[in-house]
Amino acid sequence: MGGVRLIPVRLIDVAGLVPGAHRGVGLGNQFLSSIMEANALIHVVDASGSTDSGGQPVTAGTHDPMEDVFFLEEEIDLWMLGILKKNYDTLKRKA
Repeated sequence: MGGVRLIPVRLIDVAGLVPGAHRGVGLGNQFLSSIMEANALIHVVDASGSTDSGGQPVTAGTHDPMEDVFFLEEEIDLWMLGILKKNYDTLKRKA
């Protein structure tokens, strides 16, 4: 194919992740499970700061886009920690 290699990619849209998703708020567990099935994560962030953490439009520049980055990282970390805590005794016995 002229030096071009096609690799199939499956995209998973997890828009709508809300604070507390790691506790099952909204469709949190479903979204977070989908994220874990992916080989890569592309996090699209509104760098203009015109969307708040709840996804609502706000005046441009009034929301810090880094909060969105930290929010996703924290939700993933807390979700994984919850799974480990729930299964700790089983994991400990197997180790």
